[in-house]
Amino acid sequence: MQNVSMVEFLKGLLESLGKPAKKKEEPPPKTIKKPEWLLYAESQKGVKEPDPIIQEYHKAARFNGDHDDSWCSSFLCWCFERAGIESPRSPGARDWLKWGKKLDKPQFGCVVVFWRDNPDGWTGHVGLYVGENANNILLLSGNSNNMVREAWYPKNRILGYRWP
Repeated sequence: MQNVSMVEFLKGLLESLGKPAKKKEEPPPKTIKKPEWLLYAESQKGVKEPDPIIQEYHKAARFNGDHDDSWCSSFLCWCFERAGIESPRSPGARDWLKWGKKLDKPQFGCVVVFWRDNPDGWTGHVGLYVGENANNILLLSGNSNNMVREAWYPKNRILGYRWP
């Protein structure tokens, strides 16, 4: 009699019953397709004041500003316009609350609008959602510490999430 491992024995038994033995397959890795506007945003990581491209961001927002003016919204306008999606074309962060569709919860690459100074005021910050933890949102944005970068922002300052 031949020595046969238990696995080989069971494979043979299943095949003799007309059922091929199933291989254990690993599930395919989850891949997230990045929205085109996020790819444009990522391509700008590291841009910092006084880089002249900031004036190009402002042009997308129909604003004649320079790097001394707030440019988080202008940066997003540039990203969306490059991707062929009409932006609010405004340098105001809170103007994104009137753009696109409201989301009840964030989606990878969605626009996140935050209040700054006062929740009922006019100032704010805007960027793209790339992650979160219990208390904070990881945002890719322009004019974050005067540059394009990823940084954490508190969830308790969120005014809304938007999608094209």
